[in-house]
Amino acid sequence: MKVEFKNKEEVVECLVSEWKYRTSQFYNTEKSKQVEKFWTFNRCVKHLFDLRNNYYIDECGGIVNKIAIQRTK
Repeated sequence: MKVEFKNKEEVVECLVSEWKYRTSQFYNTEKSKQVEKFWTFNRCVKHLFDLRNNYYIDECGGIVNKIAIQRTK
C-alpha cells in the first residue's frame, strides 16, 4: 500500500488498483468535460485516504463503511 504520491497519475493508479475505480472517473472524456477540474491532486489524495481509513472491501468486492458496521454491534 503506497503512502507517498508525487502526482495525480500515481494516486489515480492506486484508486484503480485498490478500489476498482475507472481511470476515466478522474479525467476528462468526450462526455464529461468538467471532471478533471474537480479531481485535483489534493482531492484525489484526500479521497484515497478517506477510503483507506473509513471503508473496506468485503468478500464480494463491495465497499463497506467501517462506521456502519461498528454501530450495528
